[in-house]
Amino acid sequence: MRSSLAILLALTTSAWADDPPPRTAPLVEPAAPMPPTSVSDDPPPAAGGRIVGEVMLGTLIGGVGMVGGGAIGAAIECSSGCHGFLAGAGGAVIGGYVGGSIGIGLGVGLAGGEDVASGSIGAATGGAFLGGLAGLAAAGLISEGSHGSSDGAEAFAVAAVAAGWVGGGVIGYHLSRTRIIPEHATVVPVAQRGGAGLSLAGTF
Repeated sequence: MRSSLAILLALTTSAWADDPPPRTAPLVEPAAPMPPTSVSDDPPPAAGGRIVGEVMLGTLIGGVGMVGGGAIGAAIECSSGCHGFLAGAGGAVIGGYVGGSIGIGLGVGLAGGEDVASGSIGAATGGAFLGGLAGLAAAGLISEGSHGSSDGAEAFAVAAVAAGWVGGGVIGYHLSRTRIIPEHATVVPVAQRGGAGLSLAGTF
């Protein structure tokens, strides 16, 4: 009897010793906080096609603004009465120049806006106003240098005004161009020792 109990006790103790330790869920290490992404404030370079679009749309809307502004300026000048062939010409010139500058700035701004960078329509309008004055000065120099000959001088003068007007709007817009930084999204990385995955621990 004692011998049988000793054998049973030895077998039970050996079975307990052979059992593997209980499994535990793998440790999950919290990932170190990610440093904020550094984004440069400098805008990316504008594509050549976009600049062409700015010139075209600025010229189109600028032309509409010039005609509309000229009509408004002439009407304002003649509101109190005016007579003669050149009646309202001064108001038409001033109104046309102001309306054209605003139209160029608006057209350049509409064509130049994008998701990653944008400029100021006000800066484009101011640039068009100053660029047009520079173009008029260049046209005056061209006309003076031609000594009254009409061998293409008038065409060069008109081109100088148009280039200064629209080019000034494009330059003003791009000088004010800044990068658009979207609102950052919070990213929570998960790191786990020994591989990725989900671990469930408990009594089933």
